[in-house]
Amino acid sequence: MSLPRETPRWRRYLRFWGRNVRADIDDELAFHLQTRIDDLVERGAVPDEARARALEEFGDLEEFRARLTTIDDRMARREQRAEWLDGLRHDIAYAMRALRRAPGVTVSVVLTLALGLGVNVAMLTLLNALFLRPPSGVDRPSDVRRLWTEVALRSGVEYWPGYDYRQYEAVRDATRGLADVTLYRQGDDVKVGRGAAASRAMLASAPADYFPLLGVRPALGRFFSADEDRLGAGQRVVVVSHAYWQRALGGDSTVLGDEIRIDGALYTLIGVADPAFTGVDLSSVDLWRPLALTEGYGSKPWWADPNVNGFQILLRLEPGVTDAAVDARATLALRRADIARFANSATAATRVGSIITARGPGNRLQEVEMATRLGGVALIVLVIACANVVSLLLARAVRRRREIAMRLALGISRGRLARLILTESVLLAAFAGVAAVVAALWGGMALRRLLLPDVHWARSPVDWRVLVIAIGATLVAGLTSGIVSRDGAGRAVGGLARRCGPLPAKSLERSSNRPRVRCPATDVRASDVRYEGRAA
Repeated sequence: MSLPRETPRWRRYLRFWGRNVRADIDDELAFHLQTRIDDLVERGAVPDEARARALEEFGDLEEFRARLTTIDDRMARREQRAEWLDGLRHDIAYAMRALRRAPGVTVSVVLTLALGLGVNVAMLTLLNALFLRPPSGVDRPSDVRRLWTEVALRSGVEYWPGYDYRQYEAVRDATRGLADVTLYRQGDDVKVGRGAAASRAMLASAPADYFPLLGVRPALGRFFSADEDRLGAGQRVVVVSHAYWQRALGGDSTVLGDEIRIDGALYTLIGVADPAFTGVDLSSVDLWRPLALTEGYGSKPWWADPNVNGFQILLRLEPGVTDAAVDARATLALRRADIARFANSATAATRVGSIITARGPGNRLQEVEMATRLGGVALIVLVIACANVVSLLLARAVRRRREIAMRLALGISRGRLARLILTESVLLAAFAGVAAVVAALWGGMALRRLLLPDVHWARSPVDWRVLVIAIGATLVAGLTSGIVSRDGAGRAVGGLARRCGPLPAKSLERSSNRPRVRCPATDVRASDVRYEGRAA
C-alpha cells in the first residue's frame, strides 16, 4: 500500500491526545518517499514515473512499516515503564519524607491497622483450621466422612462420635459395597524415651487399612501390615510423623529398625508418614501404633468389651453413593440389640458428616462457639480500625491543605496529587501489614492457648492462605483510606486552590537557592511544602 502524497493537516491535531506511532511512521515514510520523488523530478523524470521508481527503490512499504512499528512500540513501552518507575520512586521517596515529618500520625496509623489486621489474621487462621481446612495429606478429603450417633436424651438430641469395636464391625459389614470403613483412636499424651532425655508425644492407634483408606503414603519405610495388626497378636511397631522424625530423630534415614521406648514399652520404628499428614483431627499426631495393641480393662478382650470405646469411624464413599444411603444401613446395624449402648437405641440413628470435626452434625462445642463469636468481633475491630485510620489520614490531609493548595497552584495535576496521597496511604498500610504479621503470630499462639489448650498444634499460627487474604485486606484498607482522605483533602483545599489560580510571574522570587513563592490568597510559601527540587 502506497503512502499519501501529503499528510492531512487534521492528523496532527490528534497528537494532542497522545502519541500515534503508526501516524508518525507514515509521516516519516511519506517524507522520505516524497524527498526521493522530488530528487528524481529535478533530474528530469516525469512525476508519475518518478513516484513509481521511488516506490520500487523503497521496496515493500508494509514490511518496513511493520518493522518500524514494532521497534517504535517497544521503545515507547520502555520509555513509559521507565517513566512510571521513576515517578513511583519519587512518590515513595516523598511519602517516606512526609511520614518522617509526622511520626505521631505514622505510628498511630500503623499500630491501629496492625491491631485490626493482626487480630483478624489470627482469628481467621483459627477459624480456617476449625471449619474450612480439611486434614492435609488426605487424598480427596471431600469423599471421606465421619460417623456420629444421634441419640435423644432428656436434655435434648446429642451426637456421639465414639464407637466400640463391635459397632465398627456392624457398620463395616452393613455398608459393604457403599463405602470403605476404618476406625482409629485419637492421640494420647505419652512419654517417649526415659530419664532426663524423655519427651512427650501424641500416640494414636490405627488399623492396617487406616492409611490406605486416607490415601496417605509413607515418606520413608512402610506402614503396618495386616499381620502386624492381627487382633490378639499385634506386634510392637510404630510409624512416626514427618515433623516428629525431623524434630526428635534429626531426619536420619537410618533410624528405620531402631527401637523407641513409649511409656516403658519398646516399639520398632518401621516408617515415616507423608510430610503433609499429621492425622485427621485438629490435634496433630506424632506416633501411630497398630490398633491391635489397644489395652483392655478387664478379663474380656478389648475388641469384645463395650467399655473400650471412643473409636472414631471413617468412611470413604464409593462414587455415586449418597450420605443418606450410608445412614440408612448404618442405622439399622447399630440398632441391633447385641451391640446397643443406650436404653433408647431403637430410636438412635447415625449421621454421616464432614471429616472436619467442627462441621459435624450438631457439633456446638463451647470452644467452637467462642471462636466463631470472636471471629465476628475481630471483623468489627477491623472495620473500626479502618474507620479510625481514615479519620487520622483525613485530619492530616486537612492540616496539609496549605501544602496541597500550593502544589495545585504550582501546576500539579489532580491525578498526580491523588497518586502521591494514595502512595503514602499504601505505604502506611504496608508497614501496618508487616506489624500485623508479628501481631498475628503472637495473637494466634495466645488464642490457641486460651480457646483450645488441649490441642497439640503442629502448624504455624498463621496460615499462608489467610496471610494472602490479609495482604489483600491491607492493600484495600490503604487504598480506601487514601481515596477517602484524597477526596476530603480535595474538598478542603479546592476553594483555596481556585482562589490562588495560576501564579503570576512577579510573585516568583529567588532567595539563595530555594524558590520562595507566595500565593496572595493563601499566604503559602514554597518552603511550606519542603520543595525538593522537583515541580509538584
